[in-house]
Amino acid sequence: MAALLLLLASFCPGRAEADATVFIYHRFGEQTYPTTNVPVDNFKEQMRYLRDNGYRVVPLADIVEAVRSKEPIADKTVAITIDDGYLSTA
Repeated sequence: MAALLLLLASFCPGRAEADATVFIYHRFGEQTYPTTNVPVDNFKEQMRYLRDNGYRVVPLADIVEAVRSKEPIADKTVAITIDDGYLSTA
């Protein structure tokens, strides 16, 4: 879906860029897989940062729809996604 967002943004004339950030996570607290793992404490810190700094977390579908319909996206809009469905995300 994140790739879809980037693809949509590139086909929206008059739109300089998609005004949102999409975070893509895979695993949490699984040190066996360091390249796709985020330690749980780091994830919590990242979420606190977003909260404490006024970021607006929305479903990815909302961002995709805004890009498709060429609607403005509020500053500090983010989507948080989890890819692959590993057990550590449950």
